[in-house]
Amino acid sequence: TTTTTTRTTAVVRGPGPGRGMVPPDGKALLGFIPDWRDTPQGLNGRLVAAGGLAPGALGMFVHTPMRDSDRHAIQGFMERAMGAIVVVTAEPFEFDAFNASDAEELAGFCQRFEEYGGSACIIRFMHEMNGGWYPWCQKPSLFKEKFRLMATKLYQVTRRSGMVWSVNGGDGYPFLGGQYTAKPSDPWYHELDTNGDGKVTLEDDMYEPFYPGDDVVDWVGITLYHWGDAWPWGENDVPENNVFVKKLRGNYVGYGGDARAV
Repeated sequence: TTTTTTRTTAVVRGPGPGRGMVPPDGKALLGFIPDWRDTPQGLNGRLVAAGGLAPGALGMFVHTPMRDSDRHAIQGFMERAMGAIVVVTAEPFEFDAFNASDAEELAGFCQRFEEYGGSACIIRFMHEMNGGWYPWCQKPSLFKEKFRLMATKLYQVTRRSGMVWSVNGGDGYPFLGGQYTAKPSDPWYHELDTNGDGKVTLEDDMYEPFYPGDDVVDWVGITLYHWGDAWPWGENDVPENNVFVKKLRGNYVGYGGDARAV
């Protein structure tokens, strides 16, 4: 089913995350990104059959500006979300081309999702921007400009949906050798040199240059990986106890090294 309903009047939106998106104190939402060949119903059914609960959030990826395949995918995903929050990772691979109409189109899907009984959307926009592997990586001012544009358009037409600012864990920063790692000749290189020593290293702040402002960030996310216990990475090793929580809290020291600085 395709809808063309639009709303042009701005919605009054309070500060902080949208209603219905924040779990009670001491609780967490458990979410999943279904495999490309899976569906929300299939994943949900297997979890429930195994004695578990239905997921509180389901994630998917789209390109933006959207292609017809992205429009079809997000529409179908939202129709089958079964009460879960839909987390949309939006990837503008044509980074320079992303504009207000593209932001409005994505926001419109979230608007209609809310209006037709869906819970809410969380837009994970230009994730891992401090990495070196996407066209939007390590361009702080441009990133913040487009992030704020996306947030503005989303807030204008939704009541419960919000934005997540989602970084990559800093272990390995500034990810030298990456296709999009900033070079000294780039005009934005100095924005990354937070300690002013003329170079970008692990001694610089790997997060702050990319933060777009409290008024456009509802959630904060981070990508953390387990590559194994020792170099060369890639062995299928069982992670150490509590490694995820320790990395998240910034106090991990273990087989993978000392990650307290990142």
